[in-house]
Amino acid sequence: MDIEEERRSEARSTLHRTWNVSIESEVFGVRVARVLDYSPSGIRLSLEAVSKLEPGARLKIHHPGTHCSYTATVAWSQQQHRAILVGARLLEAAAEVQQAC
Repeated sequence: MDIEEERRSEARSTLHRTWNVSIESEVFGVRVARVLDYSPSGIRLSLEAVSKLEPGARLKIHHPGTHCSYTATVAWSQQQHRAILVGARLLEAAAEVQQAC
């Protein structure tokens, strides 16, 4: 993302491997999503979905094979080809999430 488009106040970490998570939403049930990047307060995801998620929608994020789950709220979403890109605010700080996992 370009610097002009940066919406987070904290630096984001880019992943150097594929990192999939399970996302649960009242809008579409459970889907697998790919984590694109994350920061202490937010996460950007890509998932196949039929419609965008509205800002404020609550997501439950789970790391498969672990007991690590946390919640987030959608900040924005946009259609990109057959995928939806989602920016979400973590309701727990990333440090708290890492300690819980």
